[in-house]
Amino acid sequence: MIESFNLTGEWKRKANTIATFAEKLMYHVIEHLDEEQRKQLTRLVNHYEVKTVQTSAYTKKEEEESDEYLNTFAEYAIGGACTNCEREDYKKCDLRTALIHAGMPVFDECSECCPYKVQT
Repeated sequence: MIESFNLTGEWKRKANTIATFAEKLMYHVIEHLDEEQRKQLTRLVNHYEVKTVQTSAYTKKEEEESDEYLNTFAEYAIGGACTNCEREDYKKCDLRTALIHAGMPVFDECSECCPYKVQT
């Protein structure tokens, strides 16, 4: 996460120091719990949400490669399934839903039917 902020110099060192101290603090807290506190913590864990934390920076190169693969997928999917599509209820199309969730640009924004439909 620190890398994604593009911090440099003193600010990068401070951010790394904070992350290191936070990690050491959590290990210290867990290590020094007595048996009853550990049981309580175990019970509480079942009532709280678990979140993931980014452990390495997502580089611009990785993002571009991911976009390139996604665009390739969309080109093949649209070309094979959406060319002259005859589907009556396009809103129930799984491919359309997947393309929307993937953030793929539409073929025709002004279309009265599915905006991914390729008309030849």
